[in-house]
Amino acid sequence: MSDKKQMHQPDELKDGLQDELKREDLRDEYNLEQYDAYITIKAFFDGASADDVEALERMITPYLEFRRETSEFLVSSCADVCGDICFKTGLSDCCMHEGIITFFADWIVNWLVSSKDEIDILVEALFKPFRDDKCVYLGEKGCLWKIKPLNCETFVCKQA
Repeated sequence: MSDKKQMHQPDELKDGLQDELKREDLRDEYNLEQYDAYITIKAFFDGASADDVEALERMITPYLEFRRETSEFLVSSCADVCGDICFKTGLSDCCMHEGIITFFADWIVNWLVSSKDEIDILVEALFKPFRDDKCVYLGEKGCLWKIKPLNCETFVCKQA
């Protein structure tokens, strides 16, 4: 995991992005909370030593294994329903704006395993025009998170 961390430059967003995106431009309370979580985690990692980051990476290793197993199970059991019934038709309960719950830990885990560009995509999503019919992190090809928030990954609707 340390190699991925070297790709991620926590001291700045990609060129020009930091100047473009300002907290005061966020109107939705959820997006504000998400941005504040990002800023807090960014400040921590800006000051964290390489040893601190490596210790966190070691700590999340069992969690990442659990998440891999969970994802494999859900993909093998529910992927057709999620893709065909919900995502393509827009009927998704799990990806509705009010349906998503991300935790501070979701940001930390993703910071540790994601590239700088992958984190920037999450931050940029917060500044896109508000839609109350879908999750802010739902892109054209699905979830933007590298490691989906646990609440999202383990949500199973009636159809599934």
